[in-house]
Amino acid sequence: MLNASALKSIKDKAIITVRRFPLPILIAGIAACCLIWLIDSKERDPYFYNVIHLVLTLSLALPAFTGLCFFNERSKHPIHLQLLGQVILIALGAWYYYSIPVSFGEKDAAKHVILILSMHLWVSFAPFVRYREIQGFWQYNKYLFIRFLTSVLYSGVLFGGLSLAIFAVDQLFDVKIDEENYARLWVLIATIFNTWFFLSDLPEDLDGLDQSVDYPNGLRLFTQFVLLPLVTIYLSILYVYMFKIIISSNWPKGWVSYLVIGFSTAGILALLLVWPLQSNDRFKWIKAYVKYFFMALFPLILMLTFAIYIRVKDYGITENRYFIVVLALWLFANALYFLLSSVKNIKVIPMSLFFVALLSGFGSWNAFTVSKNSQSNRLLAFAEQYGMLKDNKMIPLAKGVVIPDSVLVEVSNITFYLIQTHGIESMKPLLSQNIDSLSSVNGRYDLARNVMAKLNLKYTNGYESKIDQANRFNYNCKDNSDPLEVKGYDFYKSFDFYDEGEKFSKELKIDSVRWLTLAFDDDSYKLSCKLNDEEKIEYDMNSLFEKLFSNYSNSNYSIPKKDLTIYFENDKFTCKIVFKSIEGEYIMQRKIDKLNHVRMDVLYAGR
Repeated sequence: MLNASALKSIKDKAIITVRRFPLPILIAGIAACCLIWLIDSKERDPYFYNVIHLVLTLSLALPAFTGLCFFNERSKHPIHLQLLGQVILIALGAWYYYSIPVSFGEKDAAKHVILILSMHLWVSFAPFVRYREIQGFWQYNKYLFIRFLTSVLYSGVLFGGLSLAIFAVDQLFDVKIDEENYARLWVLIATIFNTWFFLSDLPEDLDGLDQSVDYPNGLRLFTQFVLLPLVTIYLSILYVYMFKIIISSNWPKGWVSYLVIGFSTAGILALLLVWPLQSNDRFKWIKAYVKYFFMALFPLILMLTFAIYIRVKDYGITENRYFIVVLALWLFANALYFLLSSVKNIKVIPMSLFFVALLSGFGSWNAFTVSKNSQSNRLLAFAEQYGMLKDNKMIPLAKGVVIPDSVLVEVSNITFYLIQTHGIESMKPLLSQNIDSLSSVNGRYDLARNVMAKLNLKYTNGYESKIDQANRFNYNCKDNSDPLEVKGYDFYKSFDFYDEGEKFSKELKIDSVRWLTLAFDDDSYKLSCKLNDEEKIEYDMNSLFEKLFSNYSNSNYSIPKKDLTIYFENDKFTCKIVFKSIEGEYIMQRKIDKLNHVRMDVLYAGR
């Protein structure tokens, strides 16, 4: 039990934390209020997306202001300069809030992740921007690292314990507790408590850290006997793979880039964790390990560069490939620095990564602009090859001109990528036709199909191409994102069925006395429906397949809902089934051979 002295100590530490980090604590509190409001509100609320944008902005402001607090503590600037820095950050936050588009897409999410990474890197070196104290920098980040792990552990245990307490009260005392209270509890712990606890025990004497030689023995044991051996094993596997490439003369696979990046990240982290031990006579091997680690990176960076060069040459630049190229250059520069520099300041690692992240995400050279231009140029090159380019804009394919399926797959993939990542607006400068009317079409697949249809081209992705070759079928409802009309029905259920060797039979409980049973016969391919133990009603799925095959061939991602809807009816009930997707295999007589996956909405109405 906590005594009065312990409670006073906790209270005093909490007050000191608020005085040291007033704005980060305030930001965490505002974020908690916003997230709880989002839990309680509905998407149709007029302020829903404004609050989401505010939460996104606060997620950047929290580490940004935390770093600024440490910077001000160390620099000891006059109060007016400290206030100026805070005003600048607030202005940048306001600008970011108003710049977030309502349709927050993948590109916007990627930019936000880059900013999140940058702001956390800023925290890691903020107090040492003007100081070359390597030992102090390491000690500071040691506190950050250990405090982060401790705060995550405490937050998780606290949430688990309180959740179990709430659940026990709910079950033992029959108290109806809203399930959303668990989400509200998690928000409070993950924002206010976690932030407060994390900041509460960080070092106040930043000037004295460079004289500290404290090194946790547990950290050394973990790094020396777990992390470094794993890095060595990882390194050995990559080198064996590299020798295999040289011997077999096979080009490296694209995914090897991610392995090299992962290995390099783990290796650099391991070396940073044991960096201060280099001066200890017991651990002289660490200095040699550092040297040979960075030397060992060069052949792997070369292999990574070769692998990504092949992908870029064949398929152009995308955001992922751009970031891999940038990380390869960053690794190369850091490896050179730590091999050739006599100082070897480890502050270079987070600071350089901070600037690289910002530069790669923003400006005319950013990943998104470069990728869009690269894929747009590829599309125009294909158009020129098949006589579809006039005044540097794409025109419809002329009659009689045949484009191979492999090229159609490439053109389809590029078109979908541009629409998915950069929006339909990215296609407008490339086309001679006006496509403003397509902007309101639901679904990115439909947009890509319709854009290609205007060019007299058939949308063909790689998966559909494989379907054509393997007697497979795949149908998807184009209205999946639309609200389902449930008026006049008493019961609704949505579920998936995957063929994993078991008979499909699903019992749906309507109420305490009625249940609906849906079953599928693998031999006759009939879907049956019955109420309680009464006679079942059957529907031949082959008839549906034949109709779909006749109208849409064996693959289509934009079938109207009415063509994927069936009914079971008698004098007791009506059951409506809307298939969101049907995927399987067929035989040449247009008969189903196997149903692999079915996703359906079931609606029931009693009479």
